[in-house]
Amino acid sequence: MEMEAEVTVAPTSPAGNLEQVQAETISLREGGIGRAEARFIDVGEGGIGIAFAENVTLKEGGIGVALAENLKADNSSIAVALAGEIGGDVKVFFDLRAGLVCGLVAGIVIGLFKLLKRR
Repeated sequence: MEMEAEVTVAPTSPAGNLEQVQAETISLREGGIGRAEARFIDVGEGGIGIAFAENVTLKEGGIGVALAENLKADNSSIAVALAGEIGGDVKVFFDLRAGLVCGLVAGIVIGLFKLLKRR
């Protein structure tokens, strides 16, 4: 779907589960979207693979990768979250801080291996 004002995805809707949605507002209920891009995304008991938005609200759902300015969640999980502000009851497995630490550690380990290999 391309640039509709508002898209609602639910199991009973004709849309069902979608690969890609791009709209001003996306409301997802008990469905799934592979890639969602919107200004506002609201998910209730559903899931999104990759979400790009200014504001994301997640209630008892999950997102694989979330890129948002504001992310609010209730009893939800996100694998990778890159957000300006994260609030609520959310389990984030990999956020911006974890990414920076992981990159720093990987850089140090690779640097040490290169130094040891030269000797």
